[in-house]
Amino acid sequence: MRTFFAKRTAALISGICLTVSLLTAAAVQAEELKPFFTVKIAGPATILDVAGKVAELAGQTRVFDTGIAPYKDLKGFNAKGPIGLVLRTNGDEIKEPLLILPVTDLTAIEIPGFEAVLAGAKKISNGKYLLNSPVGNYTLEQKKDFLLVFPEESKEPLPEAPEKLLADLDAYTIGCKVDFENVSMDAINMLLAPVQMLMAMQGGEEASKSLDALVENIEQSQKNVRSVTGGLIFDTKTADLEISGVCVPKKDSDVAKQIAALKNAKTAFSGFRGTGDDVILSFGGVETGTAAKIETTMDNLDRVIEGALAQVEEQAEDDADVELAKSLADSVTKILEATLKKDKIDVAGSFAADGTWLFAASLAETEEVKKAVRKLIEHLAKKAPGDTPNFFDAKYFSADYATTEGFKLSSIKYQFTEQDKSAADFPKFLADKTVSVFWGFKENEAFVVAFGLDFDKTKKAFEGALAKTKESVAVQQPIFVLAAQPLGKLIGSVVAADTQKLGEAAKLLIALNKVGKDAKVTVSNAVEGENLKTTVKVSGSLIKVLADMAVEAAATAAKYGGQSDRSQIKDF
Repeated sequence: MRTFFAKRTAALISGICLTVSLLTAAAVQAEELKPFFTVKIAGPATILDVAGKVAELAGQTRVFDTGIAPYKDLKGFNAKGPIGLVLRTNGDEIKEPLLILPVTDLTAIEIPGFEAVLAGAKKISNGKYLLNSPVGNYTLEQKKDFLLVFPEESKEPLPEAPEKLLADLDAYTIGCKVDFENVSMDAINMLLAPVQMLMAMQGGEEASKSLDALVENIEQSQKNVRSVTGGLIFDTKTADLEISGVCVPKKDSDVAKQIAALKNAKTAFSGFRGTGDDVILSFGGVETGTAAKIETTMDNLDRVIEGALAQVEEQAEDDADVELAKSLADSVTKILEATLKKDKIDVAGSFAADGTWLFAASLAETEEVKKAVRKLIEHLAKKAPGDTPNFFDAKYFSADYATTEGFKLSSIKYQFTEQDKSAADFPKFLADKTVSVFWGFKENEAFVVAFGLDFDKTKKAFEGALAKTKESVAVQQPIFVLAAQPLGKLIGSVVAADTQKLGEAAKLLIALNKVGKDAKVTVSNAVEGENLKTTVKVSGSLIKVLADMAVEAAATAAKYGGQSDRSQIKDF
């Protein structure tokens, strides 16, 4: 393996060679350029509408009305025209950036301080200026309803209809597109050469590793993907927020095969998603083709484990903690690698307002999992106070009490004692609850678990979910749901007796119970033809509640000189 010094030297030499190659490239005849990297922001009118809605949510409409609204006439601007930044390419080389501004008349713009900018611009001809700035010299050229800004020395042809370069991002408030099919990896490496040089000279080992991982990910994308498009859509009427991305794979690529497999993906764990209006969190999905990702995934895991172990060694109370961490890390590595080799990962789970958790996942090396859990429990037991109950005592623990759908099931049932309840820090809402844990393994195939505060109810939910594993069904959409209303219900039930001690911010958390059922965060995957679209949605009603919380938290911090009122929220 190369040493870090050798890596840095190689990166430095590579960066110098690529930069020299770029600087000494022979001039070629002007040719058609295609977009490689495109960023688009909605036009000035939309930006002002978004700013107004954000100000309203933040309780700052007065600031908006006095500071921004006076410029709504947008003199000199194409109010609905988008703002864009484009890197174009001929395939072998990425050209200078082209900035597209929705400006119809530079001289008509009435923005404080803009006169100073314009004063530094020299008019070359009608609609064309040369701008000298501390970061370089730029040409400004008018093209119909848009102003194009590009480096002075650029000789590349300009688009007659700049808005067409941004057309694929019309639907987004802020959008971005990367056209991998239009560019070679050599051209991308040229673009990254200065960064490689900087990392080699000044970056540390971690920075170098991060850059290597980035380059590797780009190489995989360039190999497998035609384009990736993504962005944000903000509805200024409802405050709904949507973030979405579309992946267009190259034909017959590994990514194309993975997307095709998602069309018919089926899960055995649909029952673990939970049902009803009391479900706070629900998630589930299937990923195929994991065997092809083993090397990259395990490299990423190694970096994460290395960092985690370094922290453990710094903070551990004794050598036993360090040895346990290393042992668990080895187990995680072994389990994940074996699971990935099965070429399919199936996972699902949910959390309800009554405190019931359900989780299931495909899993190889189940004996390794049991061994790791046993080590962890034994380690914790040694460190626990003498009066801590042994949950694996026969009066609480039932080992292999049943076999259902191929899963060997075990459970723990613990009723809080009067001694538990008399502790000063005992949570009052647990007084009449029973700690209930169920779990099961299907050898080298899967792991399932449930946790709740009512033994019979948890057992019923767990075994009901298990019963559905006998038949695989299509993956449910959305693949992730976080609902605000039942979360508020849970918080309210936990602290109902002590509401007066919570402070206004915490009361707002409980107010989540009063929002509509549509107050959710959802994530969906949709296979559209050969493409995959992933969409994250946050409802406006939830954003409004979160904004109220932020405003209240800011007011509380200001009231107490930047410190939270911990005396009020200590029991929360």
